[in-house]
Amino acid sequence: MTSVNGRLAKKQFQWLNSHSASYQILCCVDSFMFRNCQIILAPKCYGKLKRNYMIKLKAIFSILIVFQVSSQEIKCGKYGLPSQNNLDSSQLVQFCGFLDKEVKQINLVSLNPICWEDERRTNSKGKPVVYCIFESVINKNDSIEENRFKTIAKISKKDASQMLNILYQPERDLPYHSLTLCYEPRHGIAFYNSKKKLIGFIEVCFECSEIRNTSNLPKPRYLINEDYIELNNIFSKYLQDYITK
Repeated sequence: MTSVNGRLAKKQFQWLNSHSASYQILCCVDSFMFRNCQIILAPKCYGKLKRNYMIKLKAIFSILIVFQVSSQEIKCGKYGLPSQNNLDSSQLVQFCGFLDKEVKQINLVSLNPICWEDERRTNSKGKPVVYCIFESVINKNDSIEENRFKTIAKISKKDASQMLNILYQPERDLPYHSLTLCYEPRHGIAFYNSKKKLIGFIEVCFECSEIRNTSNLPKPRYLINEDYIELNNIFSKYLQDYITK
């Protein structure tokens, strides 16, 4: 039985070496127990010894597999995000799932302002003066005022991917972030599902360089002037009534 245990130890080491090499990861195991298991336990305990070793080996390789999967780059099939981005692993997995499984189309939109008449004042034609302001279409409960969408333009997957790359690149190490006293968004990015239902929204204020989004989307990074110029080019390509002011 001693020779049997010795052959068992040899086979165990050969198997472990061949499999651990495929993962290119070094594993530390108790070699003394493998080489001298007949000293530790009586031969009649071989069955229990085998079960214990199998449990340990399964645990080891489960950890290795998790480590290998987590170290791989996560990619979104429809809209590729940059390999280096401002999202942590859980945010990236959730956002990629949202883009790949829920989003059918991404559109660019221009927004209508909120206008009202001031009957106390009249213009040269004797009509009440009309005042207009641009405000966020995203409410506190994440509902979106779609009735204020002015123009909706379907965007290509290539341009949508470029736009997402701009929004979710790694944060830049800026000396300061500007404090905005106004927020008058005139444009937005709308995410629709297969039933043409609006399921996410990002709005952009090019005047004060601020971006807001619904809570089911990760927050875009802080953009600099060069980033807004690139976004400008994409919006102006699709929206005929595109204006930044």
